[in-house]
Amino acid sequence: MNVIKVYACSFKSDVTLAQAHAKFKELSAWEWLERDNDRWGEYISASVLPDPHRGMIKLIVEQNHYVINILLKSDEPEEKVLPLCDAVEKTIFDTLLPAIRAHDLVKVDDYE
Repeated sequence: MNVIKVYACSFKSDVTLAQAHAKFKELSAWEWLERDNDRWGEYISASVLPDPHRGMIKLIVEQNHYVINILLKSDEPEEKVLPLCDAVEKTIFDTLLPAIRAHDLVKVDDYE
């Protein structure tokens, strides 16, 4: 599987993870799941690309901010998958993050 895009952004928001989860479920067609693990603690995630591609977004809670981690992969040629990736990014940055009043976005190391 080829990595098409993988990156993460840190941001601040005054909403709780539960509020972000509800808003993301309301505003996207993706199935958002509540998760918890030893590495990241509580977070939410969604599979965002149709099969046979693999696209995963995780919203992770850090001490005083959030990190949204984006991983988009596919075996298909990049030019065939890029429109799907662009649609995912548009949903994230034009719809979801503004809906939770995300601010101070900074690109950070990904969590993969």
